[in-house]
Amino acid sequence: EDEDEDEEEEEEEEEPAAIELDEEGGAGAEAAAGAAPEQESEAPPELPPGLAVPWFVFQSAARACPGDTELPIALLRSCWDFTFAAPLRAAVEAAVRRAFPCDGAVATALASLPLSMVPLAGSWKGAHARALRHGVRAFDASLRAAAPAPAPLWTAYVEWLLGLLRWPQLPPSLARTLRLRAARLGRAAHAARAAS
Repeated sequence: EDEDEDEEEEEEEEEPAAIELDEEGGAGAEAAAGAAPEQESEAPPELPPGLAVPWFVFQSAARACPGDTELPIALLRSCWDFTFAAPLRAAVEAAVRRAFPCDGAVATALASLPLSMVPLAGSWKGAHARALRHGVRAFDASLRAAAPAPAPLWTAYVEWLLGLLRWPQLPPSLARTLRLRAARLGRAAHAARAAS
C-alpha cells in the first residue's frame, strides 16, 4: 500500500505546466488534412467481465437513440467517475467518435470531459496537465476520425483551445503553447482547404 501512495505522490509532483503538445499542430492535424483516417474496429472491445453490462447498456441506448448526441456523452461522463472503467471509457469514446465523426460539438464534449473532472480553483497541478493532454488527444482523434475534417470541426478545435486560455490557473508558458497550437491548426485547416 505504501508503494501505491508513493506512486500517487510522484504523479502529483509532475511538472505543473508540463504537457506534451507537438509543434506541428498535433497528429490530428496531419490526418485531418486528407490522410487516411485510422480505422477503428467495429468488433466489440475486449472489456473485463465486470464492464460487459455497462457496455451493453451503452450499445442499447445508442441503437435506441441513434441521432442523440447528449445521451452517449452523459453515459461517457459516468465512466469518468470510476477509475476501474477506463477500458469502458475508451470503448465508449471511440464508439461516440465513430457515430458522430464530423460533429464539432461532440468532439468538443469528448475533449472537455476530462477537464470537467479537475477543480477550477487552486493552482495548476499534474491532474490539470493530464486532463488537458487527454483532451488534446481526444480532439486529435476526432480530426483523424473525420478525415478529411470539415471546417466546423477545425473551428471547434481552435475555439476549444482558445477557450482554455480563460482558465485562471493556466501557466503562461502553456497558454503560449496553446495559442501556437491554435495558430498551427488554423494553418493546417487552410492548407486542407477546410478553413471557415
